[in-house]
Amino acid sequence: ACRQMHLGRRFAVLECAACRTQRVLPKALNEQSAAATLYNQCAGLDFTDFVPEQTIKSMLHRLQETQIHFEPGKKVLDVGCGSGILLETLCEQFHCVGWGIDVDQRRIDKARARARHAAFECGLFDAARLDQKYDILLSTAVIEHVVDPLGFLKQLGHALDDGGDLFLLTPNARSLNYRLLRSWWRELLAIGEHIY
Repeated sequence: ACRQMHLGRRFAVLECAACRTQRVLPKALNEQSAAATLYNQCAGLDFTDFVPEQTIKSMLHRLQETQIHFEPGKKVLDVGCGSGILLETLCEQFHCVGWGIDVDQRRIDKARARARHAAFECGLFDAARLDQKYDILLSTAVIEHVVDPLGFLKQLGHALDDGGDLFLLTPNARSLNYRLLRSWWRELLAIGEHIY
C-alpha cells in the first residue's frame, strides 16, 4: 500500500508503507535510454564543478570504513562517475586502473580534460558491452536516477569479478538533512531527475 504526498507545485511522491521507499511522480524517464537526452539537453550549471576537497576526503573516508582495499593494479569501474574527481583521486593515490562512465557529455568532457590516471566514456552503463570484469565497482548517487533499480543492480553484479567489492551511495531520506529540510531536501536533490 502506498500513500501519495504532494510537495509544493513540482513534486508528488508515492511512499511504500512497508519499506518507506519513495518514488517521485511523474517519472522523469519512461525508459533509461531517454537519460542521454535528459542529461545533455540542458547547458545549465554543473554542480560537480564545486566539489570541495573536503567532500572528496569524506568520500575516501567512507570507502575506507567499508574496508574495500584499493591496491596497485586493481581494476576500478565508476558507474555514473560525473566529472571523474573521485575515480581520478583513487587511481592517483592507490595506482588502480580506473574506468569511468557517465551519460552526461559535459561531465565526461571535464573528466577527460583533467584525466591523468583513469579513462572515461560517455554513455549508458551496459554490462553486456564490457570486455572485462572489475575488482571494485563504485556507483555514487546513481541508483535513484534509474528506471529499473533491480535491473541496474543485476548489471552491476555482472560487471563485478568474483569476490569483488561494490560501493553504492544514494541520498538517505532518513538523514538529518532530510529531517531538517523535508520537501526542500527532495526538491534541491531531484531537480526533475530523481525517480526513486
